[in-house]
Amino acid sequence: TLAETVMGGAFSPQITKTIGNVKDLNEYGLQEPAATVLVTFNDGTTFTYCVGDVSPTDESCYYICEKGSSNVYVAAFDNTSLFEDKVAYIDLTVLSLSTSDTAAPSFEKLSFNGASYDEPFTATKDGDGYTLSSGFAADAEKITEITDALTTLYADSAVAANPGKNTLTKYGFDDPLAVLSFEAGGKQYIMTAGKRDGENIYLMLDGTDVIYQVTETAVSAWLDTDLFALRD
Repeated sequence: TLAETVMGGAFSPQITKTIGNVKDLNEYGLQEPAATVLVTFNDGTTFTYCVGDVSPTDESCYYICEKGSSNVYVAAFDNTSLFEDKVAYIDLTVLSLSTSDTAAPSFEKLSFNGASYDEPFTATKDGDGYTLSSGFAADAEKITEITDALTTLYADSAVAANPGKNTLTKYGFDDPLAVLSFEAGGKQYIMTAGKRDGENIYLMLDGTDVIYQVTETAVSAWLDTDLFALRD
């Protein structure tokens, strides 16, 4: 994962050159560093160092110093993931309701609401099939497409963590395209689709304070349907 990659690089930057004690850390980008790394060891001790400007002679190397020190070094990093925004570290698994050791859970009820639908409606487990809130039987194949899409869902990226009101509005969650509530394996889930952005959809899962970006094809089974389309 990205976090593991960063941890590997953060623990062991390879010192390639010693600059020595300098008078002006600004010359090396260390007065206001690009990154500050706090390493906590198993025994509770810590070590903090700062990463400044890239070396003018080697783009894989950066100036570093211990926090509070003016002793500067040139260090090589295996990667530049250290400088990624915090959302880059978020797991992109939105839903994973089954594993190689466990079967997909049974979906007992699905409730559809939001601007994408002409009216709210439900599909409720009824014996081997599902019955729609209109009283008609649901198309088994289409319901399976929906439950398959909900059993495993991965995002392309995370765009915001712990979003505030303005951020939620920016990505369409003040007037969502869809709110899909469902019960699977005895647990309740709520999936909210914000707005479209080209071929992508902004998405949130209740209980996970993250805004994800997913391709529309990943959610089209339940986003681009309606009560009539699901009739058998």
